[in-house]
Amino acid sequence: MACHPAVANVIVWLFTPAVVSALRLHAVGGPSTFVSPSLPLVFSAPDNDALDGKQLCECIKKLSVLWHPLGVGCPEHSRLLEPASQSSWHRHNVSQIARILENRRVVFLGDSILVQEVQQLACLLEQSGQPYTLDFDQPHRKGHAKDMYALFHFQTHNTTLEFIGGGLQWEFAGKRPYNLANEVRQVVKTLGQRDVLEINSGVHENLESDILNNSVAVAHAVAATMPKNAKGPVVLWRETTPQHFQSSNGMYPGRGFGKPGRCSAMTPEMLLGKGLKGACRPECTHANIRNELTNPVLAESSVPILKVWQGLVPFYDQHLYAGDCTHWSRSVVHFLIETFLNGLEAVESSRRHAVSQ
Repeated sequence: MACHPAVANVIVWLFTPAVVSALRLHAVGGPSTFVSPSLPLVFSAPDNDALDGKQLCECIKKLSVLWHPLGVGCPEHSRLLEPASQSSWHRHNVSQIARILENRRVVFLGDSILVQEVQQLACLLEQSGQPYTLDFDQPHRKGHAKDMYALFHFQTHNTTLEFIGGGLQWEFAGKRPYNLANEVRQVVKTLGQRDVLEINSGVHENLESDILNNSVAVAHAVAATMPKNAKGPVVLWRETTPQHFQSSNGMYPGRGFGKPGRCSAMTPEMLLGKGLKGACRPECTHANIRNELTNPVLAESSVPILKVWQGLVPFYDQHLYAGDCTHWSRSVVHFLIETFLNGLEAVESSRRHAVSQ
């Protein structure tokens, strides 16, 4: 498989031997657990039975009308993004995805990138032959904008996908997002042993003070409610993905700086927060400051972390369109879904191994 051109430019200085590892659960600096695809990531053709690109595209378009429109088109899905080394990476076709998620409630707490994951995952399950029902608002959730909540139910395999949205930018936009820290505490109590919770927080915050007040608070809530034994639900934290705005560190520079231009490749200077000479937009902080602040909090309580930031840094040309350097193409979203599935399988394999000892 050919390496993406952007990867070749950054692999020497970004992908050090210390971070190149096969997908597995492993201890890093103490009790923490990380689920990391091996690097670099490359494009490959999907298996014939993996997915129907046209059908998937039409489904995503329909959901964009019904729930949480992102205002983008849907080019045909012709490539998969995955690790170049797949010794411990499992690619799943739609039937396998349906079996993995059978008899599960899967809850996603986070931002609009998780919306992309939920929409595409719902469409993959539909492609496996499962019709679904979709509810936007339950009685106890009245008053919230419909794009802050969605519940998909697939009766054939008894699978539920639930999205609960939160984030500072949604507040600024006049929406009524959920308080993710509070939701984590409430949701975990309602989940069974086969159920799964994936959380992400960070991309809505561009200033270090906002990250500390919001995403770090969410991370502390996750750490405090992390199940202490294998009888609890699987809880996964997905790293915030990189942005590629023309700013000091790739993050969204904020309102008042004009219309964003084309997405920009990440330079070594941008990684350090020095991408603009004589300016700090939005701040001169590390490009990965969000994960640098949240990961240690989660590590202390052994919350499994889906590490995706570093692998996605080279793919500045895989955002949806010029000006939106946050949301991703369906190839990248598929990679995020596969990382979630591989992480779920890794955690459950680790649990079975622990029980057998």
